[in-house]
Amino acid sequence: MLVLKSNLDLLERIHDLETRIALLENGGPDGEPQFPAPSYDSGWHKLTAGQDLILIHNLDTTEYFVYFIVTEDEPTDSDPFVPTSFHNFGTGGAFVEDYVIDRMYDLGTYWEATKNSIEIYRYPQDTVCNYARVILWKIP
Repeated sequence: MLVLKSNLDLLERIHDLETRIALLENGGPDGEPQFPAPSYDSGWHKLTAGQDLILIHNLDTTEYFVYFIVTEDEPTDSDPFVPTSFHNFGTGGAFVEDYVIDRMYDLGTYWEATKNSIEIYRYPQDTVCNYARVILWKIP
Protein backbone atom coordinates (compact mmCIF):
# COMPACT_ATOMS: atom_id res chain seq x y z
CA MET A 1 0.00 0.00 0.00
CA LEU A 2 2.89 2.36 0.82
CA VAL A 3 4.42 1.78 -2.64
CA LEU A 4 1.09 2.61 -4.30
CA LYS A 5 0.81 5.86 -2.31
CA SER A 6 4.40 6.78 -3.19
CA ASN A 7 3.78 6.14 -6.90
CA LEU A 8 0.59 8.23 -6.84
CA ASP A 9 2.49 11.08 -5.19
CA LEU A 10 5.17 10.88 -7.90
CA LEU A 11 2.53 10.89 -10.66
CA GLU A 12 0.92 13.97 -9.14
CA ARG A 13 4.30 15.74 -8.97
CA ILE A 14 5.04 14.82 -12.60
CA HIS A 15 1.65 16.20 -13.66
CA ASP A 16 2.34 19.47 -11.79
CA LEU A 17 5.74 19.85 -13.49
CA GLU A 18 4.31 19.06 -16.93
CA THR A 19 1.65 21.72 -16.36
CA ARG A 20 4.33 24.30 -15.46
CA ILE A 21 6.33 23.41 -18.58
CA ALA A 22 3.22 23.67 -20.78
CA LEU A 23 2.51 27.15 -19.40
CA LEU A 24 6.02 28.29 -20.33
CA GLU A 25 6.01 26.63 -23.76
CA ASN A 26 2.50 27.62 -24.84
CA GLY A 27 1.97 30.96 -23.14
CA GLY A 28 1.94 33.16 -26.26
CA PRO A 29 -0.73 34.16 -28.77
CA ASP A 30 -1.88 31.42 -31.15
CA GLY A 31 -0.10 28.83 -29.01
CA GLU A 32 3.33 30.18 -29.97
CA PRO A 33 5.95 29.50 -27.27
CA GLN A 34 6.75 32.67 -25.36
CA PHE A 35 8.70 33.41 -22.23
CA PRO A 36 6.34 35.18 -19.84
CA ALA A 37 6.79 38.78 -18.72
CA PRO A 38 8.95 39.02 -15.59
CA SER A 39 7.35 39.29 -12.17
CA TYR A 40 10.08 41.74 -11.10
CA ASP A 41 12.78 43.75 -12.86
CA SER A 42 15.11 45.80 -10.68
CA GLY A 43 16.61 47.86 -13.47
CA TRP A 44 20.32 48.68 -13.19
CA HIS A 45 21.70 49.46 -9.70
CA LYS A 46 25.17 50.65 -8.76
CA LEU A 47 27.19 48.16 -6.70
CA THR A 48 29.73 49.55 -4.25
CA ALA A 49 32.75 47.32 -3.65
CA GLY A 50 32.65 45.69 -0.22
CA GLN A 51 28.98 46.55 0.40
CA ASP A 52 25.55 44.95 0.19
CA LEU A 53 22.63 46.09 -1.94
CA ILE A 54 19.17 44.89 -0.91
CA LEU A 55 16.46 44.86 -3.59
CA ILE A 56 12.87 44.45 -2.39
CA HIS A 57 10.67 42.51 -4.85
CA ASN A 58 7.72 41.58 -2.55
CA LEU A 59 6.89 38.35 -4.43
CA ASP A 60 6.19 36.56 -1.12
CA THR A 61 7.77 33.31 -2.33
CA THR A 62 11.11 31.72 -3.09
CA GLU A 63 9.59 29.82 -6.02
CA TYR A 64 11.07 32.03 -8.73
CA PHE A 65 13.68 31.94 -11.48
CA VAL A 66 16.54 34.45 -11.00
CA TYR A 67 18.31 36.09 -13.93
CA PHE A 68 21.23 38.05 -12.47
CA ILE A 69 23.54 40.09 -14.71
CA VAL A 70 26.28 42.65 -14.08
CA THR A 71 28.26 45.14 -16.15
CA GLU A 72 31.54 46.91 -15.72
CA ASP A 73 30.21 49.87 -17.71
CA GLU A 74 29.66 53.22 -16.04
CA PRO A 75 26.61 55.31 -16.95
CA THR A 76 26.77 57.92 -19.65
CA ASP A 77 24.39 60.84 -20.04
CA SER A 78 21.72 58.53 -21.48
CA ASP A 79 18.63 57.92 -19.38
CA PRO A 80 17.83 55.15 -18.71
CA PHE A 81 21.30 53.65 -18.28
CA VAL A 82 21.86 51.02 -20.97
CA PRO A 83 25.21 49.22 -20.74
CA THR A 84 27.13 48.32 -23.88
CA SER A 85 27.63 44.78 -22.54
CA PHE A 86 26.81 42.63 -19.55
CA HIS A 87 28.02 39.35 -18.11
CA ASN A 88 27.81 36.80 -15.31
CA PHE A 89 31.54 36.62 -14.53
CA GLY A 90 32.17 36.19 -10.85
CA THR A 91 28.56 35.37 -9.96
CA GLY A 92 29.02 33.47 -6.74
CA GLY A 93 32.56 34.85 -6.52
CA ALA A 94 35.75 34.14 -8.44
CA PHE A 95 38.99 33.45 -6.61
CA VAL A 96 41.99 34.95 -8.43
CA GLU A 97 45.60 33.93 -7.91
CA ASP A 98 47.91 36.42 -9.59
CA TYR A 99 51.42 34.96 -9.41
CA VAL A 100 52.99 37.91 -11.23
CA ILE A 101 52.27 40.28 -8.34
CA ASP A 102 52.01 37.45 -5.76
CA ARG A 103 48.46 38.31 -4.72
CA MET A 104 45.24 36.36 -4.15
CA TYR A 105 41.77 37.92 -3.98
CA ASP A 106 38.05 37.46 -4.74
CA LEU A 107 36.26 39.12 -7.65
CA GLY A 108 32.61 39.31 -8.53
CA THR A 109 29.44 39.16 -6.54
CA TYR A 110 27.11 36.79 -4.82
CA TRP A 111 23.42 37.05 -4.02
CA GLU A 112 21.08 35.60 -1.45
CA ALA A 113 17.35 35.32 -2.06
CA THR A 114 14.44 35.50 0.39
CA LYS A 115 10.67 35.52 -0.04
CA ASN A 116 10.58 39.31 -0.53
CA SER A 117 14.10 40.47 -1.35
CA ILE A 118 17.47 39.70 -2.90
CA GLU A 119 20.68 40.81 -1.24
CA ILE A 120 23.68 41.34 -3.52
CA TYR A 121 27.22 41.58 -2.19
CA ARG A 122 30.19 42.86 -4.25
CA TYR A 123 33.64 41.73 -3.15
CA PRO A 124 35.98 44.56 -2.04
CA GLN A 125 38.63 43.93 -4.74
CA ASP A 126 36.14 43.42 -7.56
CA THR A 127 36.71 45.48 -10.72
CA VAL A 128 34.16 44.01 -13.15
CA CYS A 129 30.75 44.35 -11.49
CA ASN A 130 29.94 48.06 -11.27
CA TYR A 131 26.18 47.68 -11.84
CA ALA A 132 23.74 44.80 -11.38
CA ARG A 133 20.28 43.93 -12.62
CA VAL A 134 17.94 41.26 -11.25
CA ILE A 135 14.98 39.91 -13.21
CA LEU A 136 12.63 37.40 -11.57
CA TRP A 137 9.88 35.13 -12.87
CA LYS A 138 7.52 33.46 -10.41
CA ILE A 139 7.28 29.78 -11.18
CA PRO A 140 3.62 28.96 -11.94
